[in-house]
Amino acid sequence: MINKSVLEQLPELQQIETIIQSGNKEFLSHKILCHVRCDNDLLPVYALTLGNRSAGVPCITFVAGIHGLERIGTQVVLTFLETLLERLDWDLAFSDIMQRVRINVLPLINPVGMLNYTRSNGRGIDLMRNAPIDSDEKTIWLGGGHRISSLLPWYRGKVGDAMETEAQALCDYITNEVLPTPFSLILDCHSGFGFRNQIWFPYAKSRIEPIKHLREVYYLRKLFMHTYPHQDYLFGPQSKHYLSHGDLWDYLVNIRPRHSTN
Repeated sequence: MINKSVLEQLPELQQIETIIQSGNKEFLSHKILCHVRCDNDLLPVYALTLGNRSAGVPCITFVAGIHGLERIGTQVVLTFLETLLERLDWDLAFSDIMQRVRINVLPLINPVGMLNYTRSNGRGIDLMRNAPIDSDEKTIWLGGGHRISSLLPWYRGKVGDAMETEAQALCDYITNEVLPTPFSLILDCHSGFGFRNQIWFPYAKSRIEPIKHLREVYYLRKLFMHTYPHQDYLFGPQSKHYLSHGDLWDYLVNIRPRHSTN
């Protein structure tokens, strides 16, 4: 049982559990990927699934809350999920669609960081610098990921340490539940970089090496721009803005370079 004061300070976790309790049981399911300790409490990291749970259907996955300071990503994907659940109550066409596809929502990967108002997790490690993958090119100092101290932001952890519980749980879920599907699309929601909204795709580790499914990303960008012509998003590789070590999505693309794009 989570301490009531923790839930009061972390309304996003309370919102997730309310969705689970009151959501459409025919279409909505959930699992706990792991627990992370916060003082005397163990906070769950949830994955919620809407639609057909068969491995043979295409899926889209929304991830948020990797950085505890970036609450808006979690709030956006939870609001979106609530909207979809409301539609299932009256939209028969949408109900039919959801029998043929799956939507995964991992809304709060770093609950301790969000509770503590920190970018890092409870151990002072930046989960987006925590994967066992390095850039061969020069990264920005500190911001590209470092191993100096957890007292500084963008800390990767010690050399040779296992991935953090939250990062490993996310990677295991993507590898086992998402990548085996015939088509998968992953959107990781962050906030707060530059003066324009950004849609980035891998790599974060290299300006020279392109990802193997660059053609699919190009057509995704073309479709997005055609469907939403009146918006201000910049759509491109993260490496165009800065390079970093330990990027989770670089790591997952390299593990199994299939159809997924973040």
